[in-house]
Amino acid sequence: MAAMQIHELIATVFVDDKPRAWEWYSRLLGRPWDAEPDQAGCRAWEIRPGSWLQVVGRGEDDASTSVALAVPSATAARHELRSRGIDAAEPWTIDGFATFVEVRDPEGNTITLVEHLAGGTRDLHA
Repeated sequence: MAAMQIHELIATVFVDDKPRAWEWYSRLLGRPWDAEPDQAGCRAWEIRPGSWLQVVGRGEDDASTSVALAVPSATAARHELRSRGIDAAEPWTIDGFATFVEVRDPEGNTITLVEHLAGGTRDLHA
């Protein structure tokens, strides 16, 4: 079976208080949003070409969200977030795979920063 060709990734976070969440995600990412696909209810950040994080108003049937962002150093990212006033948990590691730092947005959604370790199955440093 051939691998599916994926050209873009869009992660969507559902929130109740859009203005508060948009401000929080701007602090998390260190910059304002890049696009407003739906002027009233969505703000989107292009994480890298073809990869987007959307923050939208929660509809009646929308669940909470979990998003993982790969970073070069989970510990450095944690320190940067704390300097922006965002509480970030202590890093934890799965030996030989990755180090993780979790933060929660104001709505309780989990954002996990992932540092893939050299030699792990998803080695981003190669």
